[in-house]
Formats: sequence, C-alpha cells, structure tokens
Amino acid sequence: MYFGFIGLGQAGGNISDLAAKHFYTSTAINYSETDLKSVNHIPDEMIHTLIGSEGVGKDRELAKQLMRDNWESTVSFVKKHLSKPSIEVIFVPFGTGGGSGSGMSSLLLEILSNEMPDKTFVACPIIPANNETLNNKLNALEALSELADLDFCTIPIDNNTVLSNSDSFISKNIIYKKTNEEFISLINKLLEYTNKSSENGVIDRKDLRQIFSVKGISVIGAAKVMEVSGTSLKTEHFAKKIQESWINSIFSPIEYDQVIRAGIIFNGDDLLMEYMDYDEIFKVFKTKKPYDLFEGNYKEKRGEVISVLSGLPWINSRMQELDNLADTEEMALSNVNVSEYKPKSRKKTIVTSRSKTTKTKSNPTDVFNKYLNR
Repeated sequence: MYFGFIGLGQAGGNISDLAAKHFYTSTAINYSETDLKSVNHIPDEMIHTLIGSEGVGKDRELAKQLMRDNWESTVSFVKKHLSKPSIEVIFVPFGTGGGSGSGMSSLLLEILSNEMPDKTFVACPIIPANNETLNNKLNALEALSELADLDFCTIPIDNNTVLSNSDSFISKNIIYKKTNEEFISLINKLLEYTNKSSENGVIDRKDLRQIFSVKGISVIGAAKVMEVSGTSLKTEHFAKKIQESWINSIFSPIEYDQVIRAGIIFNGDDLLMEYMDYDEIFKVFKTKKPYDLFEGNYKEKRGEVISVLSGLPWINSRMQELDNLADTEEMALSNVNVSEYKPKSRKKTIVTSRSKTTKTKSNPTDVFNKYLNR
C-alpha cells in the first residue's frame, strides 16, 4: 500500500485502526491491554502489548523507563510487519497529552529510523485542545520539545484547531472522530493521485516520499477553488482558497518563515490552470516560494487543489500558547486555599450515663408476641 501506520498509545491506535479499515498495513502498540481491546480493524497479530504495566497513567517518564525492557521486541514486531518493500512511508500517530504514546514516541522514532533506514518515518503528534487539563498540556509541551530535536517530518494534528474552526461547541469524542477521519481522508487523496496518469504531469510516490523526507512541520490542504459566489475568477481567489485550506484544517497553525518542499495537485479544466499562480499562492511565506515544487495536473474533477507543504518552521507559536495557558493554570492551582476546616471550640456537656442495672433478656418469641398480639 506504500503507506504504513504505527499507532502508539490509545490516540495513535485509534488512527491506525481507522487506517486499517481503509486497508493500510497498520499496527498498534500500547502498554494498556484494555485500550488495545478497543481496536476493531487491526488483526490480532498486528497488535503489540508492551510489558511492565497495565497502562502508565499519563506518566511519560514511566513509559520511557519501561521501554528499556520493550524496545527490542518492539523493533522486531515492527520489522516483521512493516519491512516489506512496498511500504516506503510509515506514519506514526500518537497523542502528546497522555503517557504511553507521548512518552515513547520520540524514543521509538529514533530507534526505528536507525534500525530501518530504508523507510521514511513521519511523526504525527496529536495536540490537546486548550480546554484540556493542565497535565495534558504539560505532557504535550514535553513531547513536542523532544520531537523538535529530531530529524523527522512532523504532521501536527491539533484538536484545538478543529474546535476553533467549529461554529459551535463540539464534544471530545466528536473532535477525535472528525480529526481521525479527516486525516485518513487526506492520506487517501494523496495516494489516490499517485495511481493516476496525466499528460500534464503527475505526482508519483517518489515525489511524496521526497516531500515527507524533510525535517520540520508538514500540512496537507484540500481546497475547492471553484466554490465561488458572485465573484469573477482571479488568481487571487485561487490562491486565497488554497491558503485557507492550510488554516481551516485539522493541523496546528503554521509559521510562514519558510517552506522547503511543496506538492500541488490540481484537478480541473485546462482553462482553470491559468489561475494557478504559484507566486501568488506562496507569497505569504518569507521565502516567497518553496525550494522544491512537485506538480500534478489532472482533469477528472472540477476545481480541486490538494497541497502538501513540508520543511515548515516548528510550531513555536502553538507551543507558546500552550505554555502560557499552563502558566496561568499552575498559578491558579498554587493560589487554591486548602486550609483545613476547624470547628469552633465548645464546652463539653456532661451527660449522665445510663443506669447499669441488669436488664432481663427477652427471647425472640416474646418479642414477636409483643408486636403480633397487639
């Protein structure tokens, strides 16, 4: 299938499970057997239960410590199921706010990339929404800081972006479902186009691997450039729609200092191609254009543009936002009054004790007769 998946922890396992439903070679790795039992589409032999603890209770350090006794079996497991030559790019989704996936993600990514140098690993951290708990934010900050030091392409799936882009409040389970489905849908679109031919140029699998091989942040956008109401078509309109697809996505807000590589897939009438002005599309970046651009032009649909950016700067603004929120919440907790309630002192009243005269013991029959013969 070209793409493979390694789901770490519960959140990563859910995405990997959905990928398996779409027939990708997918695995799930977790300390918690209970979490792994919720996996529905990944075959049992593709599930790896780590030893040492039934879950780690959002303790990232414990997850890392336990990996000392698990890394060799984990590497063997991954090699067994994802070493086939047809799998070239491996997505590794994991939640950053918990313990298992958050704790072992960077460690495992580094080990696996050394052990399997013929594969391209793409980190897919799932970032908690701003309304989640302080501990989730602190775990996410630690996980993202570790990941930033590694040489991986990183696609940051951000629950807060989905919540912010929603017209009304949506519950956690709906956010998780929406982000997971949208992510797999975008991956499906990319792979779908690599299987199509075009006389005007294609994006093939080697191009995608090149895009996903660059260190830094990556995002995927899907724009309907023909969705226009009462507006004449202009290059500015096309560019704005494509730029908005990066903003109105499931990914963290991007930084605009640079873009190293980009893939642009256009699917529409030839006449619409004149509105595809790359200078206009990429002018929002300080570098004005990517260092490398891969293009694919197709004629099957009307006005769809799929874009993939990679080598973007790290999501520093998003991390700063989480850090500021964590500071505020820590300050609030430190100011909580936890003094013990102390009742007012009273003079004890002396109560005369009951008489200690011997009481005749009644048998059960007498008691029943007392109440039943009234």
